[in-house]
Amino acid sequence: MKVKLQDVIDGIDMVSEDSTCYLDRETGEVLFISEIADNDYDDDILELLEEGSDRFIEFPSQWDRNDYQTMVDFIESLPQRKEQNLLAISINGSGAFRRFKYTASELGLLDDWYRFLNNAHRELAIEWCEDNEIEYEE
Repeated sequence: MKVKLQDVIDGIDMVSEDSTCYLDRETGEVLFISEIADNDYDDDILELLEEGSDRFIEFPSQWDRNDYQTMVDFIESLPQRKEQNLLAISINGSGAFRRFKYTASELGLLDDWYRFLNNAHRELAIEWCEDNEIEYEE
């Protein structure tokens, strides 16, 4: 069975403090499980998840995804100039993500940032598939 790489990327994007995603090895379906929203899955599926069934593989956590480090990598990928310095300052302290996006937008770099972030998530998805011996298709 092959999974669509974009489904894996989307699952990685959705993972947060309050939610996770799993791949069902039998069906290839991506299951989104939230602590704060209704999980609209069959009770048998939810029970198997709770029991830790080998049928399901958990997606990387938000900590594995590490979008903060991706911001640092993006900044380091820029030429040494004013934009790089302003973005580096923006990620210090509380509210770093909000300030970073605002600053990137003001500098006209927001589209570049999202391309960089999407590529990082794509690379993580490929690595995760390979580590778990999951065949994928573009």
